[in-house]
Amino acid sequence: MTDRTADPRVAALAILGLSEPATAHQVTQAYRRLAKTLHPDVAGPCDHDAARRFAVLAEAYHALTSSPATPSKAVPQPPRNPVPVTVRFSRPPIVAGPVRITPSPATTSRRTP
Repeated sequence: MTDRTADPRVAALAILGLSEPATAHQVTQAYRRLAKTLHPDVAGPCDHDAARRFAVLAEAYHALTSSPATPSKAVPQPPRNPVPVTVRFSRPPIVAGPVRITPSPATTSRRTP
């Protein structure tokens, strides 16, 4: 029988206040929630131990997010096909004194994949 407390993932989850089947989203949410209270800039100058506690929290978060054991909910996106873009000018020409500016005719260009 193995000791579960020796597992660094379980220790990092305990620091974040999560249980074993935590998802990557739950890990991120817990880290952000705790960082709002433990960050040294938020804790104030009187709390001399805030930097150490925040460092422990950040180390636990990085241990969990860099681990391949953390399940990810990222869904791969299909490749996008380029869509041809047609630019058309529907404005009247601009007349400014003796100068007349006329929009250039619409050009269509196709990108080749």
